[in-house]
Amino acid sequence: MASPLTSASAAAKVAAFPGETEYSYLTALSPLEGRYLGKVNELGPYLSEYGLIYYRVLVEIKWLLKLSQIAEVVEVPSFSEEAQAYLQGIIDGFGINDAREIKRIEMTTNHDVKAVEYFLKQRSSSHPEIAKVLEFYHFACTSEDINNFAHALMLKESVNNVLLPVMDDLIQGICDMAKEHADVPMLSHTHGQTASPTTLGKEMAVFTVRLSTQRQQLSQVAILGKLAGAVGNYNAHMVAYPNIDWPLVAQEFVTSLGRGLTDSTVLRNMGVGLGHSLLAYRSTLRGISKLQVNEARISEDLNHSWEVLAEPIQTVMRRYDVPESYEKLKALTIGRTVTAESIKEFIKGLELPEEPKNILSNLTPYSYVGSAVYWPMVDMAVVATKRDTNVPAEKVKVVANSSSCDLELSSLLALLPLDGRYWGKVMELAPYMSEYGLIYFRVIVEIKCIDDALEIKEIEKVTNHGVKAVECFLKQRCKYHPEIAKVLEFFHFACTSEDINNLAHASMLKGAMNNVMFPVIAKLVQALCSMAKEYSHIPMLSHTHGQPALPTTLGKEMAIFAVRLSREWKEISRVDIMGKLAGAVGNYNAHEVAYPDVNWPQVNKEFVQSLGLSYNSDIWYYISLGYFKQTTKAGEIGSSTMPHKVNPIDFENSEVNLGVANGNFLQQSMKLPVSRW
Repeated sequence: MASPLTSASAAAKVAAFPGETEYSYLTALSPLEGRYLGKVNELGPYLSEYGLIYYRVLVEIKWLLKLSQIAEVVEVPSFSEEAQAYLQGIIDGFGINDAREIKRIEMTTNHDVKAVEYFLKQRSSSHPEIAKVLEFYHFACTSEDINNFAHALMLKESVNNVLLPVMDDLIQGICDMAKEHADVPMLSHTHGQTASPTTLGKEMAVFTVRLSTQRQQLSQVAILGKLAGAVGNYNAHMVAYPNIDWPLVAQEFVTSLGRGLTDSTVLRNMGVGLGHSLLAYRSTLRGISKLQVNEARISEDLNHSWEVLAEPIQTVMRRYDVPESYEKLKALTIGRTVTAESIKEFIKGLELPEEPKNILSNLTPYSYVGSAVYWPMVDMAVVATKRDTNVPAEKVKVVANSSSCDLELSSLLALLPLDGRYWGKVMELAPYMSEYGLIYFRVIVEIKCIDDALEIKEIEKVTNHGVKAVECFLKQRCKYHPEIAKVLEFFHFACTSEDINNLAHASMLKGAMNNVMFPVIAKLVQALCSMAKEYSHIPMLSHTHGQPALPTTLGKEMAIFAVRLSREWKEISRVDIMGKLAGAVGNYNAHEVAYPDVNWPQVNKEFVQSLGLSYNSDIWYYISLGYFKQTTKAGEIGSSTMPHKVNPIDFENSEVNLGVANGNFLQQSMKLPVSRW
């Protein structure tokens, strides 16, 4: 059977893919712009290419206004109220079409910040007052002066206007759970063993306080900026106006924007970390909204854990000076099954006053919860998070001159540069590595062509399960075919979602590498070879240990790069991209029950090879213990093959997205201290 990844099928797939100007959530490379766009699109106005352009415009205009307030800069006199209003109007009225105009200018300048400067000069040339000082746009600034402020404003305002409010909602949601279940006793564990009972409310309160603390710390982080020229020395400023105290001017300007002063920067990819964080918080909110406490399961654990009363018994024995209190309880409990009867019999034999003996006799694991939570502390933590936010930020206006349809499809609003600024350079990957690509290959695996990914996405809104939506789509599409209609239930037969997903992802990767990445690498190798031959006669000095060494030729050095890249290409092309189709735990459980006489491992191997592949503690902790039951909405699916399961998709999304966010933040934090000196 032919592989779906042959050149012919790949060409057909790309031909059926939306045109290069038709950017949408289905064609986005990042899941933040695709599958999860609806959950993070509030960040788009701040952290997208549009947001970066908007804040560049704001900083350039504010800097011109600052220059007009410096008496020594006589060439820029104080602006009239009308002129100031005109400049503010450019900021307030800025919209998608303005950003597109700047991108058109950038196609000529090949410089994004300079394109903003030219746009402002064009927009201000008709104003008689501002037209006289056009050359003071971007005065004495390097691009990094503008960019570091723009990035700082993007980060500050997206955090204040989007991220912190969602964190507040999550904190309040967990706090409400804590109070609702404050009186529900539960068994705790330390070192994997039963420990003193607590209450479910107290455990939720711990999460409330922890997240409140992190939220408070986040809101108090000083986001820094600098305006000191290319190397931080105010070189050009002091040559033009040597008598001005430029460090003081910069300090005032920085302060006026609500920033601190530094020479560090925030990178263009911060939308990755914040986007995945926002998605994680919203997934957690959705997850906890579907939880129901299973008090019967919690009580079952407590009723089978009478050994936890060894702690209070030996503590009371110590109070009344009973010798070897700890050792006696150890002998009673270690390696033995402890029951209510054995505990009560032990207490009965203690030489204690009647009152403490009665107290111990009436004690049960269910009642031994102590003072589980101090609610004023929880309430204080929640309230504190809502009063410590930095100065309220101005929300970005993005609809001043654009329709909602434009906003949804515009790559200018993408959170990630790959789906925004660099879309035109990487869009060849989209047929393979986007949500569209994943759906396409899921269908390939299920029926071994797809013409309506949007229909599948609509089904998924009901099922809340990507793979099950594909199965439902295929059943709907095939139910009128007389032959196929008879076997509709064999779509997804004996498969778990991971069977479909691992083969779909493997096919996506193989198709992207064979049809996009390898051809580009081949062109790069050929370009290096051409350079090597062209410059083979040009001598150059080489270096070893940072010192001059024997001469070589420029061509030979280029040849080294060509050979190295060729070797890497060869090694990558040899990597086996593997897949499996063996059920939920890899044992062909359901397959063999249904058809015990079929050699399922051989069938698996043949099928995987036919696709051109090789054969091959958090809140969720309490759910896994059975202390919570997950509720589902009508139509939602848990496991695609095991009907009894309610998979923790929201908490899995939360965990994975926080991991991605933390990795991105770590990479950014390593860049922040880099000096401009």
